Amino acid sequence: MRKLIAFLMILVILGGGFFLIRSLTHTDIYQDSREFQEFADKAFYEKTLFNINQNVSVDYKYDEAFATAVRKDTDTGELISEFRDKKIKDRIKKCRAIVKKEKSKDLKHACVVDSTVHQSGNGAESLVIYTKLYEEQGSEMVLKKTDVRTFLFSEESGNRIKPLQALNVNYRAKASSFCRNYFNKAFGKEKLNRDWRKYVSEDDSNYNKFLLTGNTVIFFFDEDTVADPSCGTITVKIPYKYILSAVRPKVLERYINKNQPMVAVTYDDGPGGKSEARILECLEKNGAVATFFYQGYRLQYFGDNAVKAAEIGCEIGNHSWDHPQLSLLSKKQIERQIKRTNEEIKDLTGVTPELIRPPYGDFNNKVNSVIKSMGMTSVLWTLDTRDWESRNPKKIFQSVKNSKNLDGKIILMHSIYDETATASEQIIPWLQKHGYQLVTVSELVKYKTGKTPKAGQVIRSIR
Repeated sequence: MRKLIAFLMILVILGGGFFLIRSLTHTDIYQDSREFQEFADKAFYEKTLFNINQNVSVDYKYDEAFATAVRKDTDTGELISEFRDKKIKDRIKKCRAIVKKEKSKDLKHACVVDSTVHQSGNGAESLVIYTKLYEEQGSEMVLKKTDVRTFLFSEESGNRIKPLQALNVNYRAKASSFCRNYFNKAFGKEKLNRDWRKYVSEDDSNYNKFLLTGNTVIFFFDEDTVADPSCGTITVKIPYKYILSAVRPKVLERYINKNQPMVAVTYDDGPGGKSEARILECLEKNGAVATFFYQGYRLQYFGDNAVKAAEIGCEIGNHSWDHPQLSLLSKKQIERQIKRTNEEIKDLTGVTPELIRPPYGDFNNKVNSVIKSMGMTSVLWTLDTRDWESRNPKKIFQSVKNSKNLDGKIILMHSIYDETATASEQIIPWLQKHGYQLVTVSELVKYKTGKTPKAGQVIRSIR
């Protein structure tokens, strides 16, 4: 009996020693490709920010110093797939650069990239790419850095689209209201950063990273913005029912054929009242857009029109604060006229104008130097309908009809006159009937030249 007890004690001692040695030597760091695959799979599911579609593939590339794993959808369209794959390569390259810069190449690193594409139900497809960089620290692989990138596409055409083509201009206000309440309730004061409120404000630098699903908008907040870095990238899921009025029922997209004639219709001196509302209704009815050059002081009276113009895809430009002759002002006065108007337009529509039409078309080197320093482009016109002079719908319409070739040209009208609204209700469908695509000034430049308008450039027409 004593021998049996002694034998059992030896077994216990040996077993305890074995487990002690194993606990001292075992690490969570992968040693080969099989262990790396297990590590990556765990990283995908433990640190995910979004639901993954069923049809996915994972590409594992084991390297002792820098291993990568990429998970992505297999049933994504060709255009989005090519775009996604290029962006993923860029993110991996960026992670390598971080490792090289910090001179930690002797440690093991892993770059795990997760991506997915979701349909929204309103014609938008959302691509999100979530990158996680891990680094060997002691006996563990520790999450060192995260990065999330989101992109929007038209489901029908595959083209990139902007947030305001899928969401209404009030979406930041709706999201801000929800997120302020969410973070106050879900996070304690010890986790929220001191300046967290600035990251959930309505500022146009916020709420640009999001994923649209069939019934939810998921907003992403980068690590160390709203909360403590240990929280990593944070997601806030807002069901459509709480943000419904901010989601467009259908993606705002027009199809522009660069090989077909196009013309830019522009309106000055607004925003107008009922006359401009009629013009906007006509544009929306005909699936067309225009460029509106607004005076800052009028936005307080007719701001709803400016919001509507942005919602239907029109371009908003600057027409000074109160229509002075800019060439007679000092540089500081010119800058003030432009800056105040830009700020007012941005507050209302969420868009900062990049184009300006100097009142009366009056400018000189002084005026243009200020405009250029503010990163803006001056827009004049090719055809002046002189609607302000005739105030006659028939004459206004006739001035357009009598022009032989309007391809690449810019038409000038004023949205504050009822007569112009009446003429526009004829001009807009007439132009379309005669093969002209109605585009914004920036679109005219883009599709005719392949470039975007440059600061300091003066545009009259594009050929």
